[in-house]
Amino acid sequence: MSKVRILSSIHPGKIFQSITEMRVSLQIILLLCLLGFSVISGSFLAINQLKIFRHDGFAINNLGVIRGSIQRITKREINQIQSDELISEVNSTFRNVKSKYFIDDVNTSYLQEDNVIDNYEALELSWSELKSLISDYRINKASAEQLLLQSELCWQKADFIVFSVQKINEKKHSHYRNLIILILVILSSIISAIIILVHTIVHNSLEVDAITDPLTKLYNRKYFSKVLDRQIKLSKRYDYSFSLILYDIDHFKRINDEFGHPTGDRVLIQLATLLKEHGRDVDDIFRLGGEEFAIIAPESNLSQAVIIAEKYRALTEKADFAIGHKITISAGVSQLTQRDNKESLYKRTDSALYKAKSCGRNCVIASESESAV
Repeated sequence: MSKVRILSSIHPGKIFQSITEMRVSLQIILLLCLLGFSVISGSFLAINQLKIFRHDGFAINNLGVIRGSIQRITKREINQIQSDELISEVNSTFRNVKSKYFIDDVNTSYLQEDNVIDNYEALELSWSELKSLISDYRINKASAEQLLLQSELCWQKADFIVFSVQKINEKKHSHYRNLIILILVILSSIISAIIILVHTIVHNSLEVDAITDPLTKLYNRKYFSKVLDRQIKLSKRYDYSFSLILYDIDHFKRINDEFGHPTGDRVLIQLATLLKEHGRDVDDIFRLGGEEFAIIAPESNLSQAVIIAEKYRALTEKADFAIGHKITISAGVSQLTQRDNKESLYKRTDSALYKAKSCGRNCVIASESESAV
């Protein structure tokens, strides 16, 4: 029977209503907060990561200057033109590049990949040897051939370092590009989730509107027909009792005529609220139109449904509708039989309601039936 209870109590309308209420609002708020956090943190991360490029241009340009100066200095010295000032500038350039680039923490992991630091130190050593040979050459202790050979070796090391730093710069750009793509993917995913959720809310809201009475917010007559048909099938398939209750507000036309339609609408809304507040979880409540209401009561035989109907009748009679006199309702009750279909069940219940109104109103009449499920 628990399986039947679950099947009979879960309806699309209830699911849609729950989706459009607080849980959905909370989901949207959480997604918007996540989006805001992602934008802020992503922007901070992207800006912060720009520091990996600092001094790259400086290093590449100045290493290029060192590379070019090596051959120029050598040619000048061979031509008996001393280049002390240029040598001093290269020495200074070496120190600046090392202090700004090679000992920068942001470059440590990149420099270790290809032993760039070791190669840079080898370049410094080669430059020192070249300067020593220049000094020896000036006092005829070194040959021009030795000077040119060391100059070529030093230039090659400088060229390799320039290429290595350029390669590191390309890796940094690749890593940064991947980071930006990741941030954009995350932001796009969150935005897509918000769009999908909003679309779902709008779609479900339209479906809820399609099955809901706009005045009382109860299910409408169109949805009543679908639920009634489904409950009849479930009742016959799983062999459990099922009853239908129809209500009419007594003398409702007088209320509209005497107090006006706005007051009549307020009475309908208050009665709908009363039915919802005191209804069972498994029951579905509908406004069929005008002053007519219906309750589909699964797992209820005729006597149980009469008790339910009488409870609502008594509650309505005791309620204060603030119009100066009591509001009462009449009810007809029927239990599904094996021979019933949607039309016959409704007809028998409506006939019972008619009898209740003919018997003085403010009462519950049960339809006589045979071979109930």
